Amino acid sequence: MTSFDPKPRSELNKSKNNIYVKDFPITWTEEILREKFGKYGEISSLIRMEKEGKEGGVKPFAFICYNRVGDLVYGPSSALNAITDLDGTIVEG
Repeated sequence: MTSFDPKPRSELNKSKNNIYVKDFPITWTEEILREKFGKYGEISSLIRMEKEGKEGGVKPFAFICYNRVGDLVYGPSSALNAITDLDGTIVEG
């Protein structure tokens, strides 16, 4: 497991709790996304959607929000951990 050096609190307050996820398999349901991204923190909301791709077919995407009431550092830290760990990851080929 990698360590995480937290940013100064003032910088985290400018960060976002939300992440945009794309290029995952069409077969991934909301439950699978919760399983994959839930290990980075408490997910307060997750919305999975689909749009038509430019070359046809369907492209799934999702918005995931990490949040813990009363803790301004938790959400941005969780989102940053997910982004750092998963960005560029190849899944299912």
